[in-house]
Amino acid sequence: MNPAWSAAATAVAGYALLLAFWPATGVAVPADVPASLLWEFRLASLGQLAVLWTVLGVVLGLLLTPVRAAVRPAVAPA
Repeated sequence: MNPAWSAAATAVAGYALLLAFWPATGVAVPADVPASLLWEFRLASLGQLAVLWTVLGVVLGLLLTPVRAAVRPAVAPA
């Protein structure tokens, strides 16, 4: 197995274990908060995270493209 894939798999497994065994916060949602409001908040939060990581990935990808092109050696045509 490629060492990079092995490291990524180890990181994902470690993160999953961390989430599985992390203690609960103990903060309960008050009974007077409607379930639909809570669900809309959770969906909006998930959407916001998706936008955040998409923008970060695209911007950093565009910023690092010239760096990767400068590091990559030129290949002579065959």
